[in-house]
Amino acid sequence: MKPTTPALERAFELARSGSCRGLDDIRRQMLTEGYSLRQGELWGLGLRRQLKQICQSASAAKPAED
Repeated sequence: MKPTTPALERAFELARSGSCRGLDDIRRQMLTEGYSLRQGELWGLGLRRQLKQICQSASAAKPAED
């Protein structure tokens, strides 16, 4: 099934969720969800920095699991 959420929007949703520790996790999850990520699509330097920072903040804010 083809995803309905735009890829860029989904990348930010995943980063904010706290379930992705970094870009590799975001890419892996998006591929699992059926997104087709061509080399360089979405991953400009500024965007990578922004997504990494959001992932780090979301992970730090996420309560520790037992």
